[in-house]
Amino acid sequence: MIKTYQQIIAFLVESARKNADSRGVDFDEERSTKMHEAVLPLIIFYILVPLINFIAPNILAGEIYLIVLIFLILRGANHYFGWIKLIKKD
Repeated sequence: MIKTYQQIIAFLVESARKNADSRGVDFDEERSTKMHEAVLPLIIFYILVPLINFIAPNILAGEIYLIVLIFLILRGANHYFGWIKLIKKD
């Protein structure tokens, strides 16, 4: 699953690079990677929730849905802006 996720990110970054090249705009690969890594979990969440509700309606309660959505938004914003950084001790 992680390998597939990384392949999707690589595809999206490469696509963004081609779009920037065709428009003649400078491309920042690190910024594009951060942006896609921040947004992709939200997109996957919005795809999975309707599928789960279609297959088994009443599994996801509204509170659980909102908690997961808020968590993903905060995680994506933190990943993009780097507010919280984990430091590894030696």
